Amino acid sequence: MKNEYVLELKNLTVSYSPGKYALRNVSVAIKPNRVVSLIGLPQSGKSTLLRSINRLHELYPNIQTGGEILLRGKNIRAFHPVEVRRKIGMIFPSPNLFPNMSIYNNLLSGYRLNRIALSKKEKGKIVEKSLTDVGLWEEVKDILHGKYDILSTGQQQILCIARSIALLPEILLMDEPVSALDSQSSDRIETLLHRLKEKHTIILSAQNLSHAARVSDDTLYLEAGEMVEYGTTSKLFWTPKDKRTEKYITSQTG
Repeated sequence: MKNEYVLELKNLTVSYSPGKYALRNVSVAIKPNRVVSLIGLPQSGKSTLLRSINRLHELYPNIQTGGEILLRGKNIRAFHPVEVRRKIGMIFPSPNLFPNMSIYNNLLSGYRLNRIALSKKEKGKIVEKSLTDVGLWEEVKDILHGKYDILSTGQQQILCIARSIALLPEILLMDEPVSALDSQSSDRIETLLHRLKEKHTIILSAQNLSHAARVSDDTLYLEAGEMVEYGTTSKLFWTPKDKRTEKYITSQTG
């Protein structure tokens, strides 16, 4: 029987120094093809949670991680970190494209990092499909072998999303993906998220509650590194179960 949840966190705890926790005993189960927003004040643990799922903390030996993160029921520590990052893509607040690569090579860079050999025909199909899926193909098809810096910041961020989905990940993690963008680019990505969830599960940290309310199916509220409440976005925003959730939402929207 296929696992009902694409991702499960079980008592996830992250400590940057002894006795100082960025996350403490966070447990949540996420169903596939959902957009999940993480909300909370700065330093509440939103980015830490995303980085934990992508195993980025393992790059820093002083960071201690406890608990389990299961992908389709299997502990992600059973995979090589590179394989985890192929199955679970990550989008950062600002575009992080490779400056020495063309648009074409940036989009295929994940395959190179994963040492996956492709024919020229396969590369062309992947590039066109990924860019088409994010609505960028018509804008860049004639400049694929040029540098990305001629693109707007919004186009660059969408190119980062295309680069991630080129590897067909199950999950896309997005750390405040629209925080560096103008309103037009932000709206464009919000629309894109609704299409992407047909093939991917999306977990994003949201700086703006209106953004979270518009794009997400479910919402997780974090406070001081602890999970306060998790549920469907409409219920959590309008009829929260926990007074702390209600207080936070009121403070941000009142």
